[in-house]
Amino acid sequence: MARNTSASAASAVEARQAFLQLLMSRKVMTHSQAANALAMISEELNVQDQLDVKSCLANLNKELQNCNLQIRGMVHQDSEAYAVVNVLSDDVSKMHASKMKDWEKAYFKEVIKAICGRGGNFVEDDELTALRVPIGGTAASVREKRSVLSLLSAEFWLQRDKHGRFALGPRTFLELDDFVRAHEMEMPQVLYY
Repeated sequence: MARNTSASAASAVEARQAFLQLLMSRKVMTHSQAANALAMISEELNVQDQLDVKSCLANLNKELQNCNLQIRGMVHQDSEAYAVVNVLSDDVSKMHASKMKDWEKAYFKEVIKAICGRGGNFVEDDELTALRVPIGGTAASVREKRSVLSLLSAEFWLQRDKHGRFALGPRTFLELDDFVRAHEMEMPQVLYY
């Protein structure tokens, strides 16, 4: 009997590791996606103990602490989302944090300011592509800006509605919270595990 308990405990650790890898690859998960993923992983690994999302996140955060990483959640518009966040802003993390070009980062900052200026409401694509951001000596084209907006939406920095309008996405709230607060934007409830 003790052998089964040991095997079950090892499987629970493996299930949490698999869940963390999945969360990191997806970048963001809603609560229902996380619960479904954890159930699927637990079934696949034959974990005998019932694993719930909240305790899984708490256990993972204990292990991630030494790596200066943390899983944070947020409640926004009656939806809960989770992401892995780097809590240390050092030179190494800044150097490897983004593959975006300097003008794309500057444009993203302008997009955040524009959305915050609207109280966080969805902003039309045309309004965001009209924002001026220079690339060297020339201005970024509408096509280049739309490409950046699509990338930011795909990576959950922005949220796109069915009308093609944009609002801040969960990663912006979770990872750039100081920048968002600096623009007097009301923050959703951030959850720590």
